[in-house]
Amino acid sequence: MSVSSPATDRRNAPPVPWHARLLLALGGVCGLAGSAVAADLVSAWHPLLAADGTAIVLLVSAVALVGSGLFPIVFQRLAAADNPAPPTQ
Repeated sequence: MSVSSPATDRRNAPPVPWHARLLLALGGVCGLAGSAVAADLVSAWHPLLAADGTAIVLLVSAVALVGSGLFPIVFQRLAAADNPAPPTQ
C-alpha cells in the first residue's frame, strides 16, 4: 500500500477543461465589476451602473459563473478517480 502525497495527486489529475477556465475567468470579471459597482467607483460611466441592485446582480452572476465553472472540474476528477472493476471471466 503506497501513500500518495498531494503533489503526486495533482500531477496525476486531469487537466482543467477550457470551458471551465473560461467560466471561472468570467466569474472573476463579474465579481470584480460587482465589487467596483458596490464601492461606487464606476457609477459615472453609465446610468445603468448607478441603478439600484446592479451590484447584487453582478455579484450573484459571478457566483453562478464560478459554480458553473466548477461543475466540469468536479465531474472530470470524479470520472478520473472512478476505477472500474476488472472484468471477470
